[in-house]
Amino acid sequence: MTELSYDLDESYVDRHEDDHIREQMATTEALLLEDTGSEVSRTLPYLLVLTCGGAGLQVIWSVVRSNGAPYLVSLGLSKSFTALVWLAAPLCGVVFQPIVGILSDRTRSRWGRRKPFIVGGTAGVIIATLALAFLTTPLSGDTQGQPPRMLIILLAITLIYAMNVSIQPIQAGLRTLIIENCPTHQQTQAAAWTSVLMGIGWFPFLFYSTTYVGEIYANHAIAIRQSLVAIETIDATSMMSADLTAMSKETSIAEDAIRYGTFANFLFSIVAFATNSLLPILLGVSIKPGLAARKPTAKFGISQAWTCAHIFFALAMFATMMVTSQAAATFLVASVGLSWALTHWAPFAIIGSELAARQSFNTRTNGFPDDEMSTMGVEVQAGAIMGLHNVAISAPQIIAALACSAIFGLAKSLGSQDGTGWVLRAGGCAALCAAYLTSSFDD
Repeated sequence: MTELSYDLDESYVDRHEDDHIREQMATTEALLLEDTGSEVSRTLPYLLVLTCGGAGLQVIWSVVRSNGAPYLVSLGLSKSFTALVWLAAPLCGVVFQPIVGILSDRTRSRWGRRKPFIVGGTAGVIIATLALAFLTTPLSGDTQGQPPRMLIILLAITLIYAMNVSIQPIQAGLRTLIIENCPTHQQTQAAAWTSVLMGIGWFPFLFYSTTYVGEIYANHAIAIRQSLVAIETIDATSMMSADLTAMSKETSIAEDAIRYGTFANFLFSIVAFATNSLLPILLGVSIKPGLAARKPTAKFGISQAWTCAHIFFALAMFATMMVTSQAAATFLVASVGLSWALTHWAPFAIIGSELAARQSFNTRTNGFPDDEMSTMGVEVQAGAIMGLHNVAISAPQIIAALACSAIFGLAKSLGSQDGTGWVLRAGGCAALCAAYLTSSFDD
């Protein structure tokens, strides 16, 4: 009888504690919603200044991604080893960005918590980039010596890793600055402007690279024709002329493939840029301060748009089984820019709104006892949270790289010439899983 009464008393206490926690959570939510209505909106110039760092960061990424691999190959590094070197970006994102986030959360200086890390990372990127640009100059005198060439390769790999490490505090700091300096009801707009400016940073280089590849293709084709005319003029044998003609045709096909692929990537970026440009305009109309910051006035919220973007991407990837022409493939690649733009905007908008609301609540309720605040879970560590979000981005990239290698190997062993297509379809399966997970989010 005593044990039964003890169990009843214990269950009563548990229910009472659960009710108390639920009341605290309801109070917290109500204060969060009330607080968003009292926040002062930032002007458009302020938002542009706050988010313009994304354009510079994207310029760095575009240059590194487009020129890095050919540069390493030109130094004599094998393509397979070059692919391993470029795992530096996701590896550094997994390892260093959470560390940077935690350290910046704990930093106290007159320059703030994020700016010292941004400045330090920028200095590191500048030094590494300039060192890579002039790396071959002092060592290019002895082109036959093996040690100098190996030294160049080792220095290049070291500088690439140093550059990726330096990028992490810039990326984490810029995103966290937006969260900490932009009110809750404007986080979605700030995230959209970040995507727009990042698109601007990527857009000129894509246009330049597309034009450059086309010019290289045209100039090289003209040079081949001139060589054939010269050989035929000096009475070269018909066999030599036929061989050179066959070689020129093969070269033309390869260069056409590069040019068409680059053009498709160019159209993809135009679609993504246009989508990003429209987001701030649409959000400026549909998102209002106060309660609407937590519940958008439009029936179609951020998470629903993100879910549809995943589904659209999956359908596009599965459609590769039916694509047989270059025009259809180009259209397919370009259309995926829509889902790419939403994927770059939605998660940062959701996380930014939540963190900004809790940070504002934490500022207004600093009179709460520490134990009660910790029970409510209102303590905000934006740097650490953004670092964990980057881990969620970078870690799957490493897994995807390994999975792609396995798919390519399997396709080759089975005699399939469509290894790239099967990699894209595997990405479509992953997108369906992502759509299922994001469908459970609430705006």
